[in-house]
Amino acid sequence: MKLASFKSKYQVTISPNYPMNITHYSLFVSAFSSDDAIDRANKIIDIDNYRVRDVINPGSDFYGLNIV
Repeated sequence: MKLASFKSKYQVTISPNYPMNITHYSLFVSAFSSDDAIDRANKIIDIDNYRVRDVINPGSDFYGLNIV
């Protein structure tokens, strides 16, 4: 059994650092925990221009929704 099978898909919401553009984006990241999802998302995004705004756990009522 591989360790990847223990990962869940977390929904990570990112937004621009500068509030000129209020568009938010959602990423789905495979991770072991919500903290691990934040770390993995920070590796994917350009942290100079974007920041992680929220992490939604799998099974949450808001999971899969694109709420601004």
